[in-house]
Amino acid sequence: PKASIRAILETYNLDDGDIIRVDNGQYDLTTNIDILNEDSGVVIEGPNWAGGRAVINRGNTSSTSYVFQLTNADDITLRNLAITGGYYGIYAANAGGSDGLVVERSELTGNAQDGAYIAGGNLDALFSDNEAYANGGSGIQVEGGGGRLVGNHAWGNAYGLWASTGGSSVDRIEVQGNVAHDNSVDGIGVQFRVLVDGNTVYG
Repeated sequence: PKASIRAILETYNLDDGDIIRVDNGQYDLTTNIDILNEDSGVVIEGPNWAGGRAVINRGNTSSTSYVFQLTNADDITLRNLAITGGYYGIYAANAGGSDGLVVERSELTGNAQDGAYIAGGNLDALFSDNEAYANGGSGIQVEGGGGRLVGNHAWGNAYGLWASTGGSSVDRIEVQGNVAHDNSVDGIGVQFRVLVDGNTVYG
């Protein structure tokens, strides 16, 4: 056991499918959790029992402060986590090459800009069954081709969900079966090649 996710990533040579289990509690960060190419395939998951909550708090909302920062890291899974207190909760920079990210059954809340921002050049991200609320920008924003936003609940943000591709040269993004309400600008905003189907938007 280690005191932090970052310490595990930096200490061990983790392989595809290895799981970092985060116990119930609050974990205050002093720096970003950097997830790099050598961490590809790793699963980071919090408790899955009723009342269990692993809160990962960046505690710094300056523009370069994120909870999780992905750089050329493929097939990462974040599950059952509460991700808060950064400029972005989850960030993958433009052309960052972090493909196949999965974020599921997590909370994205209390971040100065977006709960998650996955820029273009990070393909095939899946956000499924998350609660995205009380972020200053979008609850979840995905711009990488092939992304999917499915079954999420987004409220109390400026934009609940935002999806945009870079044009016709990338696979479309799919936004399906989400609920977005009481967001101050738009419940769901999209540009270019995006399929929007079966969502509920109100307030």
